[in-house]
Amino acid sequence: MQLLKHKQGECIVIAAKGKLDGSTSSKFEAEVIEWLGGGDKLFVLDLAGISFVSSAGLRVLLYMAKRAKRTGIQIVLSSPSAIVTEVLEISNFTALFTVCATLDAAVLALQEMPVATADSLAPRR
Repeated sequence: MQLLKHKQGECIVIAAKGKLDGSTSSKFEAEVIEWLGGGDKLFVLDLAGISFVSSAGLRVLLYMAKRAKRTGIQIVLSSPSAIVTEVLEISNFTALFTVCATLDAAVLALQEMPVATADSLAPRR
């Protein structure tokens, strides 16, 4: 798996290429942990180059969603193939992430999302 990171506007774009499965998920997770801890708050995970997602890959995506919610980070998924889209829909990950057909649409969606504040992250009583 190849991972490339670049900035587009105010967003960090992580472009992934290859398979997101048991043999690649640990590398992907380590990179994600580093990037999500770097202080940036707006991320696009560009899935255009991902040809397959296994349950191990879904586990890393679930970790990303939970960490993002806890820390006020916004993550949008972009450009999934038909196969990857089907996996995201069947596993109901479309309820965890905004999924956009293109990278430009994902960046625009992030820019339009409300910014999380300390009050919005506080546990509800």
